[in-house]
Amino acid sequence: MAKVQGVPVQVYRYTFVVLLSLMVAVSIKAVGILLVNAFLVIPASTAKLLSHRFNQFLAISTVIGVLSGVGGMLVSGLLSFASGPSIVLLQFLLFLVVLGLIKLGNRKRTLKPH
Repeated sequence: MAKVQGVPVQVYRYTFVVLLSLMVAVSIKAVGILLVNAFLVIPASTAKLLSHRFNQFLAISTVIGVLSGVGGMLVSGLLSFASGPSIVLLQFLLFLVVLGLIKLGNRKRTLKPH
């Protein structure tokens, strides 16, 4: 769709791949492979459930990543848990809550009499 609108898709694609690769390489050394993979996949999966436009998807994914990172660190400090697993668990729980709410909403819509 972006290509049809005249956006230089290849430039953005290559820039994204380079930045993603650099971020993963630096992050793995800093926080570990589990946390890096969780931050790449879980917020994006949750945001995909909540949005249908790319701009919304990016914003929601970013907010989920930031909030789950901060929330996981708070849980870690309050309960004396390791920070990485606390963040990943919070992200996963948020994903399950959103998925459950969406499934429940879809079920209610299909059960309504017409």
